[in-house]
Order: sequence, then C-alpha cells, then structure tokens
Amino acid sequence: MLINSELFDRLRRFPDVEAPNLLAVDAADRLILDEADAALVAAPDGSVVVIDDHFGALTLGAAVRHDASGLRVHQDSIVAERALAANAEREDLADRFTSTVSTRSFSPGLRWCSCSCRAH
Repeated sequence: MLINSELFDRLRRFPDVEAPNLLAVDAADRLILDEADAALVAAPDGSVVVIDDHFGALTLGAAVRHDASGLRVHQDSIVAERALAANAEREDLADRFTSTVSTRSFSPGLRWCSCSCRAH
C-alpha cells in the first residue's frame, strides 16, 4: 500500500451514522488511489478533481500520498462535504482542497477525475 494506512484508520464518517462496523474508507477508495497513482504523480497542483468523495479518503489520501494541494472537490451530499471538512480539519489538511459547487470549475487543465460510487 502506497499510502499511510494510519490516515485511513483515523477517518470518521461523522456527521453521518457511525458504528464500529461502518468505516469511512473502503476497498474502492484504496483501489482508485492505487490506480490513479501515476496520474497523480504527474498532475501539477490545482489540476486534480475528486468527485463524490463520501468521507474524504480520496481527497485526503491524494493530499497525503502525493503532498498534493489545490485539489478541487465536488460532492452532491452536504453530509459528505461536512465529513470531508471534519476529517481534513482533524488531520490539519483543510488547506489542501477547495469544495466547489459547480463542475464548470473542473474543465481547465483537468488531469484526474474519480467518482467513488457505492450503495449506502
């Protein structure tokens, strides 16, 4: 695993439902980060977009693994947006990304886009 798994262990689902068997990261998040590794290495700051990151595993994982900043994040769920913000604040990574409302800000120089789709 190329990423510090301790970060994933500390991520929480809050303000979504939390329980010992409900995790803020799953195998899909890990696989997406692993598969996007080469693209993330080549991507200049400000050119990476993350779409629908439920709890911050993709955004914060990319920030930590590649010391990336200027990440642009779009989330449909306000709960997901708040969970990412809470995890980022707790990990002192809140300055690494910007949450955007419109996908129009994604088009210039887009290098990587990931959609984490899963059933709840």
